[in-house]
Amino acid sequence: MTEEKEQLTIWVIYKHPTDYPTKYVARKWTTTDSKEKILLPTEFRLIADTIEEIRNKLPKSLTKVERDVTDDPCIVETWM
Repeated sequence: MTEEKEQLTIWVIYKHPTDYPTKYVARKWTTTDSKEKILLPTEFRLIADTIEEIRNKLPKSLTKVERDVTDDPCIVETWM
């Protein structure tokens, strides 16, 4: 019997990143299937004019995680 490994998915919300300097962008990240659970970016992103619009586009089942002081300054929050 093979062990099924659970993948973690998170959405990171950015305020005015360099590729969308006037927008809010939520980027989807997932972990690898390895033991190390390395976080990798995906091609999925959401774009909006306001933080409220971005939050409304995210899946409702997610939980907000406040930003850490060591995060890049354009990171507003993370949703898991």
